[in-house]
Amino acid sequence: APSVSQAPSTDRFVQQVRACLEHKVAGQSKDYATLVQQVRRCSDIAILARFIDALTHCIGVLSRNPREFPELLSFVFSFEWSAPDDFAARFMSLVTNLVSSNSYYAVMSFEMLVKAFKKDLKPGSEAAAAVVPGAPPAVPAPAPVNITYVHNTVKSILYLAPSASPVLLRVLEEQFPHKRLSAGVHEAYLRNLLCVLNYVPALRAKLIPFVITKLIDIDVEIRLEDEEEEEEEEEAEEEGEDDGAGSGPGGSGAAGAGATVEDAELTSAEASRAMAEKLDLAMDLMFQYMASWFRDSGAEEQQAMFRLLLSAFESAVLLTHRSKYTQFLVFFATSLDASFADAFVGRLVDLSCGIDLRPPIVRQSAAAYLASFLSRAAFVHESTLRSALYYLLHWVHGYLDRFEAALKDAVERAESASEGGGGGGGGAQQAALARARE
Repeated sequence: APSVSQAPSTDRFVQQVRACLEHKVAGQSKDYATLVQQVRRCSDIAILARFIDALTHCIGVLSRNPREFPELLSFVFSFEWSAPDDFAARFMSLVTNLVSSNSYYAVMSFEMLVKAFKKDLKPGSEAAAAVVPGAPPAVPAPAPVNITYVHNTVKSILYLAPSASPVLLRVLEEQFPHKRLSAGVHEAYLRNLLCVLNYVPALRAKLIPFVITKLIDIDVEIRLEDEEEEEEEEEAEEEGEDDGAGSGPGGSGAAGAGATVEDAELTSAEASRAMAEKLDLAMDLMFQYMASWFRDSGAEEQQAMFRLLLSAFESAVLLTHRSKYTQFLVFFATSLDASFADAFVGRLVDLSCGIDLRPPIVRQSAAAYLASFLSRAAFVHESTLRSALYYLLHWVHGYLDRFEAALKDAVERAESASEGGGGGGGGAQQAALARARE
């Protein structure tokens, strides 16, 4: 096995590493095991860089036998992107060559790369300014991830292996932070995901609706009443301190009995505030991304994006109970163009009053959103408002006409049954006639 710590000449070191890999394929794993142990113990970044270079020269062996080196690959794909730029560039070359030579490496490569999306951004990096081009660099963070190399690696992989984009989509969805993780993790991940959409626009049709569903998951966890309850509790505590409550016999026992309930309510309020912070950050990023994208895109692309948002609204927002904020992404898009507002109102009118038979809950939700939107959106043109009211009133008149016709038919049938039914069932027939008339 090559001695990693002694760092032989480059050509000789490459030959030794290749020999270890070939021996492992042939069933002789002793030298391979020694190599893995030495690499794991090595802390010299310069020597590790030479090892990465050596692996890059052994792509043929790694490509032909991808399942033969799990220990080595486990070490390689545990790479931290906070390494120096030179080392990160070498590693980017290795990963790109691995995936382009064998798609087997695509999943583990994208998993490693996407995990870095959850970490701090390096000041001035591509992702830090991806949402709003030209934005000032972020505040420096300790041990930042060199996120530019991460995105460059993703780009290089997709350039050499375009068929790997579905794998990237699946990994991005699987790695999306759980709603219980910190606001910082959510912000970093969503910012980087939106950066990916800038250079892989084909994923936009899948990821924008996916992000909206994730925001809905956070949205429904926020309780508006928590803030009011917290203020009332603070006022009650202040009054209790002024009155000297809890000083009599058994007072401490009563306080102890209520402590568990109060602690649980406080925990619920804190959790709700934490969810609100995550949603605030995510919504702000989405608003910035949408504003920038609509500003820089052509009319056809804008229409496609709006249709995407409208579809996501129908599938993820419309029927979600306690959705309070996520729908404002669609409202924001409608404010950017009068045609969008007109299309949104038209769709809500169709959902609530259309001739298609839809479940009552769909019609009710659409009507509620329509009423709220028309009464609050100051940018809606007067002609759109008049058209919506016209169709609503037309539907109401039609509904009344249908109901009146149905009632008249029921009354006539009841009267006919009463006249021709004889005396036996007269009481039941009279009752039916009375109900019909009512």
